[in-house]
Amino acid sequence: MIKGHERWVLLNIANEAGDRNVTRDAFVDGYGRAIAQIRATGIRVPLVIDGAGWGQEYQNLLGSWAHLNERDPEKALIVSAHSYWVGSEAERMAHYRTIIDKVTREDIPFILGEGPTPSGYDCTASPYRWAMAELHQAEIGWLAWSWGLLPNGDCRKENRYDMTEAGIFGRWKTEAGREIAVAHPASIRNTSRRPCSIPSAGASCVRPEPRPQQRLKRRGRTT
Repeated sequence: MIKGHERWVLLNIANEAGDRNVTRDAFVDGYGRAIAQIRATGIRVPLVIDGAGWGQEYQNLLGSWAHLNERDPEKALIVSAHSYWVGSEAERMAHYRTIIDKVTREDIPFILGEGPTPSGYDCTASPYRWAMAELHQAEIGWLAWSWGLLPNGDCRKENRYDMTEAGIFGRWKTEAGREIAVAHPASIRNTSRRPCSIPSAGASCVRPEPRPQQRLKRRGRTT
C-alpha cells in the first residue's frame, strides 16, 4: 500500500507514544531506532512523530526534531502535536503561540496531528476558532479529530470531538464540527487542496513535486 501511494502517504510511526515524563534522550533513542528499522525495509515516505503524553508534550518533540532528522537517511521527518491542553483560555492559547513561534522561527516541519480540538482532555471548551485562524495565517497544517464514522468515546456533550453523525457529511453533531469542516474561513473546505490523483479533484488540485534527487537525475546528474 505504501509503495503504491508513495507520493502521498505520511507514515505515523506510533500514535502518542510515551508518557509526559519521558526524557529527551529516551525519546530520541526510541524513535531513532524505529526510524532505522523502518528505513531498512525500503520505506521512503515522510515519517510523522507525535508528541508524548497523548500528543500534548511538544517541548521535547520540537527540541528533538533536528537530532532525529539527522538519523533519518531520507531527511524526511515531520513532527506532530495534539491540542488536548487544559487550563484557562489564555493558557491554551499560549500553547499554540509557543508552537507557532518556534516552528516558524526554526523552520520545523510540523503539523497539528489532532486538532484544533473544540475541547481539552477535560471536555471543557477550547479556542478552536481562534486557533484555526492563527494556524492558517502561519501556514501550519492540521488534521481534525475525529470525523465520526466510528464514535469517539470522549467528550460526548457539546464539546465532543466527533464532527458528524455516523460519518455522514452535513449531519454535524455540533456547531464546532460544522465550522471545522466547512463554515469557518480557515475550515477544511476553505483551505485544503486535493491531490490530483483523486478523481474529480478540481482545477486547483496539487501535483507532487519530484524529490531533489529526481530533479537532478532528469538533468543528467547524480547525487
